[in-house]
Amino acid sequence: MSISPNTRVFMLVHTCVWPMPPRTVNLSQEAYALLASLKQPRESFSDVVKRLAGDRSLFEVVAVLDEEQAKRMEERVKAGRDRAARRRNRQLR
Repeated sequence: MSISPNTRVFMLVHTCVWPMPPRTVNLSQEAYALLASLKQPRESFSDVVKRLAGDRSLFEVVAVLDEEQAKRMEERVKAGRDRAARRRNRQLR
């Protein structure tokens, strides 16, 4: 089989990322009550443990950018997505 020099060849790469299965951790009633008291609204127990272990919780990261920085970042992400969509559309023609 020969391919003409004008033929476009596309390769689709698909990556699957399987999350780790949840783990069961046994806690005393006292430890559970303490952990629950440290839990913030909309924060999972995993988030609490990671925050207490020194890893930043997603809810803490939200406050890293001020409004103007967040707006600029959002505009840049949207512009990048728009450029990618235009490139993709040109390639599909």
